Amino acid sequence: MKRKPLFSALVILSGFFGSVHPASAQKVPAPVDGERIIMELSEADVECTIKIEAEDGYANDIWADLNGNGKYDSGERLDSGEFRDVEFRQTKAIVYGKMAKFLFRGSSAGDYGATFIDISNCTGLTAFDCFANLLTELDLSKANGLTFVNCGKNQLTKLDLPANADIETLNCSKNKITSLNLSTYTKLKELYVGDNGLTALDLSANTLLEELVYSNNEVTTINLSANTNLKSLYCINNKMTGLDVAANKELKILHCNNNQLTALNLSANTKLTTLSFFNNELTNIDLSDNTALEWLFCNGNKLTKLDVSANANLIALQCSNNQLTALDLSKTPKLTTLNCYSNRIKDTAMRALIESLPTITEGEGRFVPYNDDEGGEEENVCTTEHVEMAKAKNWKVLTSWGEPFPGITALISIEGESEYSVYAQDGILYLSGMEQGLPVQVYTVGGSMMYSSVASGSAMEIQLPRGAAYVVRIGSHAIKTAMP
Repeated sequence: MKRKPLFSALVILSGFFGSVHPASAQKVPAPVDGERIIMELSEADVECTIKIEAEDGYANDIWADLNGNGKYDSGERLDSGEFRDVEFRQTKAIVYGKMAKFLFRGSSAGDYGATFIDISNCTGLTAFDCFANLLTELDLSKANGLTFVNCGKNQLTKLDLPANADIETLNCSKNKITSLNLSTYTKLKELYVGDNGLTALDLSANTLLEELVYSNNEVTTINLSANTNLKSLYCINNKMTGLDVAANKELKILHCNNNQLTALNLSANTKLTTLSFFNNELTNIDLSDNTALEWLFCNGNKLTKLDVSANANLIALQCSNNQLTALDLSKTPKLTTLNCYSNRIKDTAMRALIESLPTITEGEGRFVPYNDDEGGEEENVCTTEHVEMAKAKNWKVLTSWGEPFPGITALISIEGESEYSVYAQDGILYLSGMEQGLPVQVYTVGGSMMYSSVASGSAMEIQLPRGAAYVVRIGSHAIKTAMP
């Protein structure tokens, strides 16, 4: 059976074939001793994808030697600007003709593809795309006309790029590259180097850079002072303890999640619309200068306060897994999404939070105040009354798993300690706020034991028959609740 590769192309590739030249009057295909691209495939008779764009006047010339007989046969012509799924009957694959742009894809799962590609005989090439193949090396040193290179998702350990090319877009993500010299590529505007083994990245010569993605590497620090045109920055999952974006005043999108940042100064970044720094170590953040901000994701830090009074354009806020005790949203009239579970927002503060929520006039808002993960921690108090208040403003109230949250039906207050919260829904009793090792029992109101165990973490889920009332004992404290 033919194996068909899955092509979910990156957004950066959408402009790879911007226009298609009209077919010329020539009917004779390109000669075998002329311009050509030679490939070695991991195996024959598997379905790959080709897309080419011919040089002006040669749109009717391009063909692929699918049967390996060294001559053009019917059905081997490639239409300029069109994706085509092809099968080469031999592992040596050759495409003939004067091409301006060339794309070849193997299996997106990495099962098969090109192990070698030679483009040195194709002198007019301006765009080259070999994403999702099995290349361990790639020599582009003679392709001085290239402005677009996508060699992502291969097995490359280094890149041999043309020294004199005016490359504007380079994607070498998802390889095994540990170092990259970009000093001669002064016209570079888009750089994608994520999912490699980079420990450093020198961008001092790339002053025109507008989009930079170096997520999933091992970079500890980066100097972006020369990149004053930068609009989008993705540096997720590195080892960064600091990030200076003071020189990047054009920045609109910043994603620096999963690092070790303890501070982030954004006072110069007044054009920011999207900010995501979750899973870092920040204790505070000043957003007073970021008035254009629409999307804010700061979950998993150590924030004790969050002031969004200057962020009137805010649409979505995720601030779960922090140490917040209050949240005022009265100055965010456009807000439609709020995730604030796993904080320390108690009864009165939760009421004030909900009172500050805007009333949704179209559709429903999404409000997630409670973590129902059995291994998660939750110190928020959101009662059934609070839930009804939010619903009255057209907010859909959900748990962290996206299930409807009815609100805490019972609280056990422990003098000098925090509160144990209890709520029941769909045959499951949810308990949180406990200490590990604390005994937990559930009885019917008639005294029959339904459950007995000890808490393995701060939260538990207990499955019980529905339509009955129960007495829940946590340590030496007990309370009655009903299972709807």
